[in-house]
Amino acid sequence: MIPFRTGAGFGLALLVASLAGCTPAADGRAVVRGKLLDNGKPFALDTTKLKLPPGATGLPPGSRPLSLTFLAEGGEQFPANVTDAGTFEVVGPDGKGIKPGRYKVAITAGAGGPDYFGGKFAPDKTQIVREVKPGEEVVIDVAKP
Repeated sequence: MIPFRTGAGFGLALLVASLAGCTPAADGRAVVRGKLLDNGKPFALDTTKLKLPPGATGLPPGSRPLSLTFLAEGGEQFPANVTDAGTFEVVGPDGKGIKPGRYKVAITAGAGGPDYFGGKFAPDKTQIVREVKPGEEVVIDVAKP
């Protein structure tokens, strides 16, 4: 029989055991990570091509004019955190990710003016559909949606 231990050593062992399994949530949700490309190269938004609102002299510091959203069949929308390097992450509403499945992906870019993509990837028009699977990277190429 193994004696039951208490104290700091037992607590530390329990903590290590709980951290070792960084797996998807119990309901299958996982944080989605991916890359946004333009003709096979990392996507870089050319902010000089953004139409600014009348009177604007440039983008506000720290603004993120690029928006990428995963759209579930049931109407739920899950925004992605997009970096300037063209990578993104969808953490879901509680930080535990989103459920596996098929999602439409909307991409818009603007600074209060017309969309950089001409509305081609707007939520109601996008033809980009991706299958989300835990542990798999999602790649979206705007030149070959």
